[in-house]
Amino acid sequence: LYRLACIDFQKKNYTRCELTLQNLLKDFPDHPLRTDWLYLIATIPVYERDWNRTIKEEGRFASGRHGVAPAPRSIPQEQLAPEAQFRVIWAYMALGDYHEVIRLTDKFFHKYHKNPLSGYALLLQGVAYDQLANTDKAIDAYQTLVDLYPQSPAAGKAVYLMTLSLHKANEPTRIVSALNHLNENLQRQEEIKSDEWRKNTLFWIAEGYYSIQDYKHAVETYRRFVELAPDHPMTPYALEGLAASLAAEGIEKDDKAKIYMQQAIQRAQELNLSAVASDAKLQLGKILFNEKDYDGALTQFDAYIQESTTSVRVAEALYSAGVTLYNQQYYQEAIKRWKRVIDGYRFSPLRAQAYLKTGQT
Repeated sequence: LYRLACIDFQKKNYTRCELTLQNLLKDFPDHPLRTDWLYLIATIPVYERDWNRTIKEEGRFASGRHGVAPAPRSIPQEQLAPEAQFRVIWAYMALGDYHEVIRLTDKFFHKYHKNPLSGYALLLQGVAYDQLANTDKAIDAYQTLVDLYPQSPAAGKAVYLMTLSLHKANEPTRIVSALNHLNENLQRQEEIKSDEWRKNTLFWIAEGYYSIQDYKHAVETYRRFVELAPDHPMTPYALEGLAASLAAEGIEKDDKAKIYMQQAIQRAQELNLSAVASDAKLQLGKILFNEKDYDGALTQFDAYIQESTTSVRVAEALYSAGVTLYNQQYYQEAIKRWKRVIDGYRFSPLRAQAYLKTGQT
């Protein structure tokens, strides 16, 4: 009957599984497998996402008094209480009670700091602080996890969430400094290849370098991300960032920048990321303009204008297209583009420039 209950559990027939287990407890109160049955019953609400019941059921194991709730044979006695307490923290997290998550994690960490689950508890605490908009405390939790449990699968997620929090807080300098503070174990090539979270982190670190205009390191980090994750959904963004970083290093890098921007357009189109592909076309137009390839630049600007739905950037593309046409001595066509900025984008910072260029022309 217990095996049938386990099969029902695996098939997600939780109601029938629990009924069988309850009958077993009733009919065989002194059976050696009694604790296994109790443990499985306590596990059911976790999989059913019944978090209030999870907190109640796990309480019998969370106390750690093994005489009251001995561990099932498959779980070491010393692991039962921390596992149950961690499930309670998880339940409060799912219920959105972030203050309780923080409080229970502090208790859990001080009591079970040598237990691998402490790493996951710190991860939940960091997320809880993030949800409460306490970025500094969130960073502290993530950093503690990375420093104390570098081998934990949770460490990669912590690094990613830490950089993402800093990115949202618009603190690129701290993103970069966080990278330099990481344990060496987080930067080994073979570990990053096998950890999606750590690969994701590379992208945001590259964004941080780009934001503080450290284009040399931005290029290195974007390129590393692309090499490690060529099929990642963020790869088109990384290729675009790589191209923009190369272009920012000087006109001598424009040829390479052009290649990567074209790759960004191609990968974005393959992944059906039309907004990314359009934005890359605008950036490619700027690179071609700098190379005085005005025909090529105009083609990219026009493509962006036709495809984009971002009005602010459309004004930029129209203005740039006007300048491109002006440089080709197509003055009437240039004036038409600038008038579109004047008439259609009254709040654009380029409107005054468009007026000026129109008058001068």
